[in-house]
Amino acid sequence: MNRLLFLIVFLFSQVLFSQNSSSIQINGGFISKRMSSLGLNSSVQYNHKVEENLELYGYFGYAAWDLYNITIKYNQIYYKCPVEDSHELVSVFTGVRKYFEQTSWFKPFLEAEVGYLYLTYHSYNYFRAQISANQFGFYPDYGTRKTNFENLFGIGFGAGIVHPMSSGLSLVFYYKLNTYLNKNYNGLFTKRGTYSLFNVGFNYQI
Repeated sequence: MNRLLFLIVFLFSQVLFSQNSSSIQINGGFISKRMSSLGLNSSVQYNHKVEENLELYGYFGYAAWDLYNITIKYNQIYYKCPVEDSHELVSVFTGVRKYFEQTSWFKPFLEAEVGYLYLTYHSYNYFRAQISANQFGFYPDYGTRKTNFENLFGIGFGAGIVHPMSSGLSLVFYYKLNTYLNKNYNGLFTKRGTYSLFNVGFNYQI
């Protein structure tokens, strides 16, 4: 974990003190987690060019979504029950973006990143209720609500395109797949600790 922190600090220092051209990027879109409701995310990103087609970047992000559901098997029937809600995720990431040959309309890129995340949410136990003679349901027990705070570390990979507009302004479309590194999430890219970002951004050269 100390090596990861050192890498984050090192990459941020490269971004902040490099002397080449830079840009500010404002992003917004959706966050998607398996077994969870769809949420929203936004971020402010600083990009710094270190070579013609290579940038270092750092960003501060915020995301929020509501329910996380589990699947319960009872009497050979599967039921879905929400056991968490009110998720809020604050993130600070740094990464590397590699651009490829530009077409007549856009310039594609790939990126990789590492960072820190602070997650808060409410969790609940659940109970079984009989609805009719042979019908059951599973529901959260709101009397058992617990507020959770988690410090997480993560890695991510992304792909997208940049469409130049005018006066140093560009339109950015991208997709990211991020995952928590912490051991209580049972390894990389598990459904519990992985999320996707679908974003649109404006990139302004400064």
